[in-house]
Amino acid sequence: MSNKLLFSLDHGAPIREAELAVSRASVAALAFSLWDALIYLSAEIEIIWSGKTSLWVRLTYAYMRYVPVLTLAALVSIITSVSSKVKFTPIECQTWQIFQAVVMLSLMWVVDAILIIRLYALYRRSKLILWMGIVVFVLEMSILIYGSTATIMGMIVTPGCLVVWAPPTFWACWISPLSFQTIIIVFMAINFFRTTTRQRRGHVLLRTVFRDGSWAYVLIFFITISSSFFYSGAGGRVAGTPYAWAMALYSFAGCHLQMNLHKNGGKNDPEDNEVVYPPLTSLIEMSVLEEQPPSRSQEAVASMLYGLP
Repeated sequence: MSNKLLFSLDHGAPIREAELAVSRASVAALAFSLWDALIYLSAEIEIIWSGKTSLWVRLTYAYMRYVPVLTLAALVSIITSVSSKVKFTPIECQTWQIFQAVVMLSLMWVVDAILIIRLYALYRRSKLILWMGIVVFVLEMSILIYGSTATIMGMIVTPGCLVVWAPPTFWACWISPLSFQTIIIVFMAINFFRTTTRQRRGHVLLRTVFRDGSWAYVLIFFITISSSFFYSGAGGRVAGTPYAWAMALYSFAGCHLQMNLHKNGGKNDPEDNEVVYPPLTSLIEMSVLEEQPPSRSQEAVASMLYGLP
């Protein structure tokens, strides 16, 4: 395995078209991230920075919200340099690819850690669940580190750092997080349906956690499929297209997982015994539903979730 990236010497029209496609995808992903951050800025200040959230929540939220935005801005800057005929050395491209991989993997791991903590709380601090989550998490980390390293060392890029080919090891970079997410959502579903079956109606907190875990899983599944498609079937010259959107959507998922849980605290309104679900977006408000008062076990789960980091 080479310790340097290989350069493609084909600088024809297909390469220029691929650079344009990656450029458009990156600008669109950056615009989406900025739009999401701006429309939720007031909610972020109220929930994350002004609320009684833990240091863990604040640090992870700040990382998931702003580091991807800065990385996408840097990516757009790189692409602008390419369009200006600026070329890079193999070492410079390799350094850039490593930086992107580190940001993407750390973003994945923060989201995974949030889900492990939620699963641990939902199962009432079960040590078995905690250790299962840690073992699967470490296994995922190991596969991702190996897959990312092998992919970066084996990929072919243009002098503008555009990825035109990646080795099969790139599959490890997407299949392993999807497998991890599948295990987590299955255990969440078991807990949710078991609770709702016993008590007819699940507490709003359980519904919020399961709902958020479900749409986050669907989003990650979409990221995995699209990335695999571009790197293999359509791969070739547009292999780097899904990276920017993968980062933007992981950022979106992580930030909303944090905000949704802390929006209303999963508590009933003492006057009308109704609850309001935390909104998924500012444009889609969940309807107000009648709910039974939470049981002691549900209140214990709530205290765990909000008390844990």
